[in-house]
Amino acid sequence: MAINVFSRAFSGYNRHEVDEYIADLNRSYLKTRRDYEKKIEILEAELSRSKRQETEKTVSETPAVTPPAPEAVYDAELAEKSRRYDEISQKVGEILMNANAEALGIVRQADEKVRTTLTDTTSKLRTELTSLICKLNEMLEEAEAGLAVDEVDNTDTEA
Repeated sequence: MAINVFSRAFSGYNRHEVDEYIADLNRSYLKTRRDYEKKIEILEAELSRSKRQETEKTVSETPAVTPPAPEAVYDAELAEKSRRYDEISQKVGEILMNANAEALGIVRQADEKVRTTLTDTTSKLRTELTSLICKLNEMLEEAEAGLAVDEVDNTDTEA
């Protein structure tokens, strides 16, 4: 199963994309389930037909043998159907568990990327702000020095 990459969002991941991904998984699951249910129906029909043919063959070859009771055939078919349903349910459960684990991993990766990006951005902003403050302080000191020189020049001119 392919791993999707989701866009970054303020909360760590784009909720719409993750919801759509999970909806796609659900649609895929339902399609797979319908396919398996159809296969089960086909196999059950084949099994039933095969059992009837076998029963008819056995009855025609050995007339003294009593054919199996319809309840016994039905119970065997029901047991087989139940076994197949359990197998499919287990496979579907595994698919859902894997999908949930994958989604959790994707969310964790997205959270980590957001944390890393936030840390990097904060660090860069601090560096830039520190540099800007230093430049502003230099400009302020130059302006103050210029004012001090003007005051000295003005007092010399007045004297």
